[in-house]
Amino acid sequence: MKTGNLNRGVFFDFDGVLVDTEPIYFQTLNTLFTNMNKPPLTPSEYGNFIGKPTSVTWEYLAERYDFKDSVDYQQSVYKEILKVALNDHMVLRDDARQVLDSLEDNKLGSVLVTSGSHEWTYYKLNLLGLDDYFDCVITGDDVVASKPAPEIYLLAAKKSGFDTACSIAIEDSISGIESSKKAGLFTIGLKTPLTGNFDLSYADILVDNLSEIEIPSILEMIESKNMVHI
Repeated sequence: MKTGNLNRGVFFDFDGVLVDTEPIYFQTLNTLFTNMNKPPLTPSEYGNFIGKPTSVTWEYLAERYDFKDSVDYQQSVYKEILKVALNDHMVLRDDARQVLDSLEDNKLGSVLVTSGSHEWTYYKLNLLGLDDYFDCVITGDDVVASKPAPEIYLLAAKKSGFDTACSIAIEDSISGIESSKKAGLFTIGLKTPLTGNFDLSYADILVDNLSEIEIPSILEMIESKNMVHI
């Protein structure tokens, strides 16, 4: 839903927020390791990767599993398994669709802010039919300092023209919440099966499901908060 002259929007993280891809990534990695006769990752181990750049994940995995082949080779094998899994299993969350459909009525634009690569982000957007939906898409390839640094959100605000003080971010990871908060956005923390046990309390509010989000009420909270700071 591209907009022309709005000054505020909802900044969406991608994986875990709009699509429940984390279980797909988790299972794909463990398929890779099973094929290598290696022990699987535990859910808590995998949870530590959520919201972090891909390079950090693969540095850890290379050491953890003592790769005999190069990291690039292992990533190429993983990518082929993942493409099939995403095509077979990835869908837009029903509760995410509700939020996306409510933006126009609330005069809000939409921004995608993901630590994922440009290649994978647009691959998934294309599968979902959302490749031309957002006012702005910023990926981990666009910044030097990844989440939890605020750079990715500040760049998204600059590119979209949306005021961070009047906008909303939705994140499901500790690093994502810290990034958006540092950039000045009102942040909703989404608890998921893989991140629900983490301390997401730095978010302004926490929800178990995106359908719990009441955009008009949150906009009133932001307006009240901004008036206090005048």
